[in-house]
Amino acid sequence: MARAPDPLKPLDVVASFWIALRRGADWQRVELASVLDVSPSMVTYAMRRLEEAGVVRDTGQVHKRALREMLPAVRWFFPAGASHLVGWGMPTGHAAPGLDLGIKGRPYVWEVPARGGPIPSTEWVEGQVVAPLHACVPGAAGRDAGLYRVLAAVDALRVGGPREQGAALDVLGRLFDVEVSL
Repeated sequence: MARAPDPLKPLDVVASFWIALRRGADWQRVELASVLDVSPSMVTYAMRRLEEAGVVRDTGQVHKRALREMLPAVRWFFPAGASHLVGWGMPTGHAAPGLDLGIKGRPYVWEVPARGGPIPSTEWVEGQVVAPLHACVPGAAGRDAGLYRVLAAVDALRVGGPREQGAALDVLGRLFDVEVSL
């Protein structure tokens, strides 16, 4: 009897976004592990799950159709559940720098446990705390500006209403060069 593929995990989704941003350029698993600040073995397992699910080809490139179908589903499979807590952290969702969703309001933030590291505290704001897609997200976003824009747009999709979700999908479609809709 064949074994069922393992379900995708939040780390796998983050990894697929980083790979998609490479737009077919060569990359190494150790490079991805460094950006995400996870072990190379975690990247190996993530890649296996992504390949089994058909999101990443054996060539190491993201399958565009899979990406197009996965983006709107992220909000259902990995809901953010914005808390009522207010804290200091890295802005995400509509409040992220360089991500013009045309939406105003209290900023969402990824609460960052300690000052320093790859995220300059001068960029922190006070806002409503949102659980990141994976624990690696704030650090990875601090190390890779393109990934930051993607993850912030994904958070707008995960915590926002219909207007924010539509704007986030438009941004994600442009960033990945795919047509995406709800």
